[in-house]
Amino acid sequence: MIVLTNGVQGMKNHVTKSKSKSKSKQQTSNKQQDNKQVRMYAAAFLPKLKPDVASSGKFSLITLNIWFDKFAAKIRREAQFASFLSLSPDFVCLQEGPPLLSSLFSPSHSLDPAWLSWNGLSDSRGRTRKVTLEYWNAIETTQQLRETWHICADLEGIRRCGYGVVIMSKHPPSPSQPPYVMQMNSRMGRSLLVYDTFISPDPRGLQRPLTVGTSHLESLDSQPLREAQLAAIHNHFEIRRNSSLPDDRMCFVVGDFNFDDERNFVIDHRPQENLFLERTFHDYYDVWRELKPHDKGKTFDTSSNAMIFPFHSLEIMRYDRIMFTRPRDLPPAAPVPRPVVPLNISMIGTEIIDEIRGNPVVLSDHFGLFAEFGLSS
Repeated sequence: MIVLTNGVQGMKNHVTKSKSKSKSKQQTSNKQQDNKQVRMYAAAFLPKLKPDVASSGKFSLITLNIWFDKFAAKIRREAQFASFLSLSPDFVCLQEGPPLLSSLFSPSHSLDPAWLSWNGLSDSRGRTRKVTLEYWNAIETTQQLRETWHICADLEGIRRCGYGVVIMSKHPPSPSQPPYVMQMNSRMGRSLLVYDTFISPDPRGLQRPLTVGTSHLESLDSQPLREAQLAAIHNHFEIRRNSSLPDDRMCFVVGDFNFDDERNFVIDHRPQENLFLERTFHDYYDVWRELKPHDKGKTFDTSSNAMIFPFHSLEIMRYDRIMFTRPRDLPPAAPVPRPVVPLNISMIGTEIIDEIRGNPVVLSDHFGLFAEFGLSS
């Protein structure tokens, strides 16, 4: 069963409206977004095929920018799936991931080229971006993935750039809050995909509300936009945390942040971008820094990523992060579960998996992160 939300229908209907009306609505939408910063959309969702299992005392998470590029796409995709299944994390968060395009239509429905073009899924010659479509089709048809994880994806990424973000979870979504997308102020259709669930890491069986959000923050020289996006994410999750009291909701913000923690990509008069993150997310762990303070943890490294080294200028950055909320004081009468803390973190995708015409192949142009969490002693 595929649960499709009215966000999909709204996008399809929008294509049929007149240009003038569309332009007027877009101008109004832009003004509203400038004022409110965020708007909410429902996410498309594929439920897990096998029954859910009870939580253990630990849980884990992967984040990976899968690289929207045709180079060795099938080899990398299969290796990525194998890595997910081998590590078997509770949550898998993907950026530059596939849209739920094949789920928007019945198998007999022919794809409308105008719709594809409007949604950024065709290039200037009208050819569908096959890498994106093939990736999602592979997710849908790989039974092991569908048996292991609930899978959801954003829709705004489809509309703007033909790819978006994906969350796969072993834990069912909250009955009261299905997965949703927080659209942010962005020139590139970047958004935050949010997944609410409950876990029971405490031996006493106390259910902990947990929210996972993944995003691919604005690319290139876009520091002001990224800062606005980070502020919007933190504000939104702070509201979610406060609404769950007396429970202390754990919130994870993970993905491709598109800036380094030591320097700005463009060296100019602007302050170091990571300082804004530290101020805004002062109540979050940066898991890599917390556990490996002396390891630079560069997840985009053209000096060590053999696949992109030959055709990419020197770029060594810690773009990818796993952030999650520090425990906070609760009302005295509340049942206080033991705090969840990060236990370990490591990179994935650093090894060569194949070779094509003398070019090494690894999982992606980014190295991924795999982190485990458990109860404090």
